[in-house]
Amino acid sequence: MLLDSIDIGQSVLASFFVHVTAAEYDVSRREDLMRLLVRMARHKVASQARRQRARAADQQRVEADNLEATVAGRRALEILEQAKRCELDGALARLDGCGADAELLQLAKVCLAPAPQDRPRDAGAVAERVTAYLASVQERLRQVAAERAAAQARTQAEAKTLAAEKSRRGTALALAAALVLLVAGAAWLMRSTERTVRRDYLNKEVGLALDEAADKRTELHRKFEDPKQVEELLSDIDQWQARLQGA
Repeated sequence: MLLDSIDIGQSVLASFFVHVTAAEYDVSRREDLMRLLVRMARHKVASQARRQRARAADQQRVEADNLEATVAGRRALEILEQAKRCELDGALARLDGCGADAELLQLAKVCLAPAPQDRPRDAGAVAERVTAYLASVQERLRQVAAERAAAQARTQAEAKTLAAEKSRRGTALALAAALVLLVAGAAWLMRSTERTVRRDYLNKEVGLALDEAADKRTELHRKFEDPKQVEELLSDIDQWQARLQGA
């Protein structure tokens, strides 16, 4: 980057005299005048350098744009020439690697066919094939949605069946436990009732025996009070012992 010292010097002096005429500078000593001129020269140099750098950058951008336009033009011409020569290897390779559906790839390749008779007759034919493709996509989406809904329904039905089976098992276990408790309670009640009946029977038999013994004892005491009956008892010692044992 080159700076014209003469232009800078002239610019510094012109600015200096303009400001001095406007009474903006008050320079009374030579040293102050030199410092002022040097400072003004530095400012002018820096300003000129910034302008030159900006112009250089603009020039570089213009040259880059022109080069890009030139390259793009040459590339466009090359593509046009390839199209004229029906050189489709690169385009077909990019199509195969784009990841689109096979139907769309086939339609694109048919549209790029070198021979006119191999291509669709007009845009209407292309539109018909695209419409048919979109209809098939919609049909596939509906099938996927139906299959997903059916799978969800099966999952929900299986969950309900499992829940019902768990509920039935729980009910069966509860009934079995209740039955066990009922049988155990009935057995305990039967044993308790049997013990009660047996106890009542024994109490009744014991009471009857005690009452009979008391009656015999009373009868024996009454006979002991009668001398004739005492003589009869003494005359038949075996009968007397039997009555004592019975009493």
